[in-house]
Parts: sequence; C-alpha cells; structure tokens
Amino acid sequence: MVWTLHHLFGIPAKSLIKAPMPDIRLRIELLDTDPLVWRRVLVPEQINLHRLHEVIQAAMGWEDCHLFEFECNGRYYGEPDDWSDRPIALARNARLKIIAARLKDNTFHYLYDFGDDWIHRIVVEATGFGPRLPSKREPA
Repeated sequence: MVWTLHHLFGIPAKSLIKAPMPDIRLRIELLDTDPLVWRRVLVPEQINLHRLHEVIQAAMGWEDCHLFEFECNGRYYGEPDDWSDRPIALARNARLKIIAARLKDNTFHYLYDFGDDWIHRIVVEATGFGPRLPSKREPA
C-alpha cells in the first residue's frame, strides 16, 4: 500500500490540492531489522523535511517524542540544538524537491532517537507524479 497524507493524517483529499502539484514516491526502510521494516509513501514534491519527518512518524508508527535529523549528501537537516557537534540546517527550510534533485544515488537517511539510533534509508523511487484528480467518464 502507498501511504498518502490523506491516509496518514485523515486530511480530506480536496484540501490537499490547492493547485496541481507533482508528487514524489519514497520507500522508507528501517535499517538493521530482520525482516526489513519498510513503508512506501507518496508526498507532494514541495513538502519540507520537517513535514516529511511528521509523515515518517505516522507511517512508521513512531510517537514523535525524540530528536531527528536527515542526512543528505553530507549535509544535515533537523532542529538545531546546543548539543549538536555539527552544523544543522532547519528541516522546515529544506524542500524535498530540491534535496531529491541533488541526490547522487536517489537515497538519503533519517535518524530518529539519538539514543537508540533508529536509522532509516529513504529511497526516492519516482518523481513527477501528477495530482490524482477524478475525471468524468466519456459516454461510450
């Protein structure tokens, strides 16, 4: 099953689309699990990484009670804090569309819970899906 914002958050589909916007399909894999735990989600390409964090939380069943960060091509995004030993850009200022276009191998990583180190590999499977709007059937 492909999870969408409608499925994850119960948002009416009509309220998600203000203007046609392509989507990105992601495969989210929780590493170091046997069997591999993974989810597939479809998100708007303009989503920021903070909102993507919320999508991952819902899709994986996490409760959003720990810190997180994304690592994309050696750059880190999250919520900067006093304990970090490296520069962290604000996740809410980074758009998935821009990140995805710069990926070398269509993958980036998401770390949740710095104590337990739940590392997720995120694979950009496909981009450019058009909005899924119902269409009227032509008479035969």
